Amino acid sequence: MASHRRPKQPSRARISVFTAAAATAVALTAQASAHAAPAQPNKDEVKAQVDKLLEEQEQAAEKYNGAKERADQLRKQAADLQDQVARGQEQLTELASGLAVVAGDQYRQGGVDPSMQLILSADPDQYLAKASSFDQAASSPS
Repeated sequence: MASHRRPKQPSRARISVFTAAAATAVALTAQASAHAAPAQPNKDEVKAQVDKLLEEQEQAAEKYNGAKERADQLRKQAADLQDQVARGQEQLTELASGLAVVAGDQYRQGGVDPSMQLILSADPDQYLAKASSFDQAASSPS
């Protein structure tokens, strides 16, 4: 069965990593072009920059992993809710079918049984008062 879900969007963590890398590249390019005679960074400076970038990458990866885990949890919850809705809809359809059978039987028999009328009545006291009045009218001699 084909899935109708939207394709995955790039995560914020991934975008942040790429943005940080691009900003670093721009900063290094601007710094290099600002000097008339570009000075070569020494080994310690390069190592410090690499270490800093690796740390930023690690932090971004952790954020990405956390966001991915949360997204997976939310997808599972959504799937579970869709299953519940489908089961509820199925039960509702079954109940509606049963109600249609009962209604059809009542129609063929010529009316609704008085006990069912009492059960389905919005105001049972009013129903009983009317039933009592009908009984009195039916039993009084004409």
